[in-house]
Amino acid sequence: MEDRYTFSSLISCILNLENQVALFYREIAQKVEIKELSVFLLSLSESYLRNIELINRRRRETIVEMAIEPISGLNLSSYIAKINSIISSGEINNLDKAIQLNKILEELYVKASFKIASISSDTSELLSRLSRRKSDERRKLEEFKAYSSSVS
Repeated sequence: MEDRYTFSSLISCILNLENQVALFYREIAQKVEIKELSVFLLSLSESYLRNIELINRRRRETIVEMAIEPISGLNLSSYIAKINSIISSGEINNLDKAIQLNKILEELYVKASFKIASISSDTSELLSRLSRRKSDERRKLEEFKAYSSSVS
């Protein structure tokens, strides 16, 4: 059975994921030994918290009638399960977790942006912009991974 969401429930899930990943970044920032990586992870956590404010503002600005229009084909529950699995995994190091989380959110935001374009073009554009930002963040995390591998 295909998952169906309203604009409002989709945005609520995205806000929850942003918060969950922000907390994860804050937590692992305290555990890493490379100071520059720790600072970067803290800045990511703060960025995710700012994203929550931006997304919430867009949700409030969306016309109520449009907010209840059904959205399908996102398979949001799969993204949520993947994110929860990555965060709770004891088999993946924290930097790899961060890279995987950014990749999953980037993919989700691209798909969600496309799905909601007719409902809220402003929110669609915001998610598209956040997706590009997550791609940039992932590349930076991959650079830290390459650097930490070369120093080990």
